[in-house]
Amino acid sequence: MIIPNRQYFSLLSFVFFIAIYCGGSLHAEVAADLSAPQISDPAFIIVEGGSIGTDSIKINTSLLINKSRLDGSHRANYRVVGSLRSFNDDNLISLENANNELNKYSVVSDVQQVNMGAVQNSFTKTISLNLKPVIPLSTQNRYRAEFRLQKSNRVGWSNVGKLRTGDYARVYHFTSTESGDPDWNLRGSLEGASWKRTYALQTDTERDHFEVTAESVMLRFDDWDLPVASVEAKGIFRFEIRERDTGKLIELQGPGSIEKSILISSYKVAAGIKLPTIKNVSVSHKIYPRGQLDSTKEYILECEFSYTYDNLNSVSDAGQLTVAPQRLLHFNGNLYWGGEPQNDGILTTLNKVKDSPQIGPVQDKYIKVIIRIPDGKGSIKNNYVFGDESQITVRLDKSGNAIVDLGNQLVSSFDGGPLKWAD
Repeated sequence: MIIPNRQYFSLLSFVFFIAIYCGGSLHAEVAADLSAPQISDPAFIIVEGGSIGTDSIKINTSLLINKSRLDGSHRANYRVVGSLRSFNDDNLISLENANNELNKYSVVSDVQQVNMGAVQNSFTKTISLNLKPVIPLSTQNRYRAEFRLQKSNRVGWSNVGKLRTGDYARVYHFTSTESGDPDWNLRGSLEGASWKRTYALQTDTERDHFEVTAESVMLRFDDWDLPVASVEAKGIFRFEIRERDTGKLIELQGPGSIEKSILISSYKVAAGIKLPTIKNVSVSHKIYPRGQLDSTKEYILECEFSYTYDNLNSVSDAGQLTVAPQRLLHFNGNLYWGGEPQNDGILTTLNKVKDSPQIGPVQDKYIKVIIRIPDGKGSIKNNYVFGDESQITVRLDKSGNAIVDLGNQLVSSFDGGPLKWAD
């Protein structure tokens, strides 16, 4: 009989050790996690007059558990801890239904008992939390939900996985407790502002101004014990322009604001449930600078939105937005060929441009621009016209003069044949 040597026994023992004590590392551990908790858009809270559950923000998340069959069965208790964070100051919001054993900012779900058999690889369950703020939430702020998964152990609860966060969203908080009070119980927010047209041509009566747009949302939940009725509120949009480098406010001709009538009902009924009425409001406004703008500069558009909320025309602010700096092409209508005004350039008149001019680089006191002139929309002393929609490269100076650098046009008299006018 051959007796194995000691080296053989040592190797065999090592293999047994690996199999018995380290076998668990040969397959993945149980993985538990949550999906991102998202606030619905739009979200609202109704303190009085709403249906069950509308007095708080209800947020769902999914509990997801995965394991291998090698893990055997899995039995454990889980729970979700949720909170609400403000975007403006990055602080957590105190919650009326908070778990006092944790803190004033956190609510806790019911305990979820998970019992997975050996052959079950995955488990999914939707868990809901209601977040009820202590103080009214502002429509000029945004909020996000933050959820943490916890697992029960011998000494209490321990965190599992990462903190899950949702996107920031606006919440409309209706705090009225009396149906039929004088307040119309409106909530509004400014959602966007932008430039609709970033060039102006003073010799074109249809395009002698810049144009801006703004979008807002209005909600109302009022007089819930009465039949549905409408009120006519007034939305007020205010626009200002500032020079980026200096912060100087640009003086405007005419009003820098526009008012819009908003007819909105007290509430709506869906599937027998009373809900806020939602109305989208948008405006377009013409901007006329009082003086000539320097097109080599960038300008900042600021927009504010407010609205009336009772028969006394009381006004509530609903937010403001600042639009990213933008170059504004301000043409005075002078188009010079063959040189600058001081160098005997030949003056013609630009009466219209096709589409939007293409903005090029700034060079010293000019900005390069590519324009196209529609048929007959350029003129020379009212005797000749030109324009064939071909590209012309010009330098736009601080006074609004355009000096041709590249391009040519066919010039026609009003009563004769074509003439060649080349750069």
